Amino acid sequence: MRQPIDTLTLADQVMAALCTQWIGLPDAQGKYMVPGGRLEANPGKPRCPGNFATASRYIFSPQPRQGVVDAGQQQGKAVLLAVQTWLTENGTAGLGSLAQEILDGLNVPVTDPVFALNLAGVLLGFPPTVEGNFLRTMETWIKDETLWDRQEALFEATSGALPTYAEANAALRATLLATMRKRPVPEMLWRCPVGANGVDKEARNHVVLGIASALTDPAAPDDLMFGRNKPDATNETVHGCPGYYMAMGVMLAMFAGLLNAGTLRPTGSPVLLILTPKPAPAPAPAPAATAN
Repeated sequence: MRQPIDTLTLADQVMAALCTQWIGLPDAQGKYMVPGGRLEANPGKPRCPGNFATASRYIFSPQPRQGVVDAGQQQGKAVLLAVQTWLTENGTAGLGSLAQEILDGLNVPVTDPVFALNLAGVLLGFPPTVEGNFLRTMETWIKDETLWDRQEALFEATSGALPTYAEANAALRATLLATMRKRPVPEMLWRCPVGANGVDKEARNHVVLGIASALTDPAAPDDLMFGRNKPDATNETVHGCPGYYMAMGVMLAMFAGLLNAGTLRPTGSPVLLILTPKPAPAPAPAPAATAN
């Protein structure tokens, strides 16, 4: 039976589920944070990942408009408060696997402010950029029909079986990165210059980095999209995204899962596909009876 696949809703659901698995929020009861898409001027509990893009836009914009500043700061504070309240009331109960690793690495009490700041930073930094890159790539692949070319490549690598990471990486990674280079998320960001007196935090002196422009140079490494040097570079980039490997793994899994689900047909919409699921595998035959 054919069914519509809204890639925006799909991305929202995957991001929220991963944040619950890895961090612990959104919580199952929705007491502190709820899963869902974006709501304008959301006055209630933080919505993961929908309203996190508001804070992300504020964080990455070199000179954000006042409306972007106000909305971004409000959402960022709401997420931090939700994390702090959750940790205060529950301690280590309900921590996701990544949150527990962060706590162990920091070696601080669960209610230490630095732990809450780290968790809020992951929640505000990971879902918006991964979802943004996934949706932009999906829009491009639907429009230029790369989606079906990659589906065929994945099928050839797996014969229709559930893809392994290695198979998805081989079939999809190069094309994914090539597409992301054309419209990276974010397209630009800013850094504070460092002088003889240390870090210059004056907003008027911010250095704006045009990532989209830099990536038009064929010699620019793909890793530049994540603010990083090549993995084998002698000097590791100080400001390189710490979630690089996690982000690429998630995007490869999202594309591989969708392409492996069945026959996909376009609808004319950049976010909507029609899926005819693959037939369920036949059950294994029952073992033959043997005489006693």
